[in-house]
Amino acid sequence: MKLSHKIVDHGIKVTFVNTEFIHAKVTASMVVKSEEKSPIRLVSIPDGLEPGDDRKDVLKLTQSMLKVMPVHLMDLIEKINPRLHGHTIFGVVSASDTCWTPERGRRARFRINQSNDDDQISCVIASIAAGWALEVAEKMGIKRAAVWPAGPGNLAFLLHVPKLIKDGIIDTKGTPIKDNSIWLSKEIPACSSTELPWSFPGDSKQQNIIFEYYASRVNHYVKQCNWLLCNSFHELDSAVSDLIPGIIPIGPLLLGNQLSNYVGSFWPQNSTCLSWLDKQPVGSVIYVAFGSIATFSQKQFDELAHGLELIGQTFLWVVRSDITDGPLAEFLHVFRTRLNDRGMIVEGHLKRRC
Repeated sequence: MKLSHKIVDHGIKVTFVNTEFIHAKVTASMVVKSEEKSPIRLVSIPDGLEPGDDRKDVLKLTQSMLKVMPVHLMDLIEKINPRLHGHTIFGVVSASDTCWTPERGRRARFRINQSNDDDQISCVIASIAAGWALEVAEKMGIKRAAVWPAGPGNLAFLLHVPKLIKDGIIDTKGTPIKDNSIWLSKEIPACSSTELPWSFPGDSKQQNIIFEYYASRVNHYVKQCNWLLCNSFHELDSAVSDLIPGIIPIGPLLLGNQLSNYVGSFWPQNSTCLSWLDKQPVGSVIYVAFGSIATFSQKQFDELAHGLELIGQTFLWVVRSDITDGPLAEFLHVFRTRLNDRGMIVEGHLKRRC
């Protein structure tokens, strides 16, 4: 979403596409004013699962998305581009961001004016995690840009998987054959064999799913795109970027206290921590957060909380409402009473400057 706003700043129209499931999360955290002033047209397509299905099942969700979403994306583009020759709008697709269609201040299904040639999609920008969108664009003769939202280090490892297998460093399932450090180049630090991008400690099934998906598809998606974008800048990652021919650094997409005025968060933003943080000594607070999709078993969550309690260090912990299936509200109430103001728990999503 940050990239979408950057593109809009250059006078280019953007249509942002995501799943209906994430659409519901985003719209629940939005206010009408944010919807009305957003310069980005936010729309959604189905992921193939029913509302009550478990989207924490990575294999089930991935298989469903690969089967269902390409067809719906193609249909959406055909509605926008009935003649497939437009030139002004970037269609943006991401596996983990936002979607919303403002129509008279209400939730709405996607609707367009097909007669407006200024609304033709001329390029599809997609996260590599949603690389199937690049395949759709190629079939429809539309330019495409692949985005790697993180730094280029992990991407370099994924692109070098065939060589790592050939050199006997990992096996065909991504498991290190020897417990040694792995070097891609003398110019960059070595990576521990236990810290590879697809590593999923304690869950070999999830690790196999992640490795199989990325190892088999990332190289394909990168070769397929017209541009490869990465959220970094050359001075920071020049040595790694040199390992990825043609990569274009476009970061950092968010600098310091720079804030977006528009929509784009999974969760309601919470700024209650600001006054508390202002009272703490500089560099004294540990920040704990696990993004928008990570989940824990109740046992794992309990152990994390216990660890924070034992370290004796002031901390700020951001907790999503769906981070665990256990009785979260009751647990947090009891845990807060034991902290004695030594830490702060924020439920929801922090504003960028926190």
